[in-house]
Amino acid sequence: MKKLFLFLLLPFLSFGQNNPLHTGEFIINLINYGSSWNVTFTATAIDARWDKNYQLTSGYENASRTLISPFQTVARFDLIIDPNAGVHPVMAIGLYKISAIKNGVVQAYFYMDWRTSDYGACPDVYFKYDYSNKRF
Repeated sequence: MKKLFLFLLLPFLSFGQNNPLHTGEFIINLINYGSSWNVTFTATAIDARWDKNYQLTSGYENASRTLISPFQTVARFDLIIDPNAGVHPVMAIGLYKISAIKNGVVQAYFYMDWRTSDYGACPDVYFKYDYSNKRF
């Protein structure tokens, strides 16, 4: 009977915590990176941005994360509307240019539009960056 009780209670114990494994909403995985790497991912606001209360803000213009070999292969960013924002570099709601920079030179970039991000819950968005071929 104790085993049955534990089996039925275990899902509530493990998922009842307040997001203990927060990993960011905007995630870039490094691939094809060889034995050594050093890359900085930046999110630069292009236009107006909004805070967690959906009010215009002048903050959150830039967020960046540097990955250095041998162990760092994932860059994580938080979106301001996440209750755990601040664990990782924070982006507001807005249009951002996402860049991969090596030795001060932009290797690749794309635009991420968070301007209509009113999900109620923050989505996780994943991208891969091919370090050797310099492309997302």
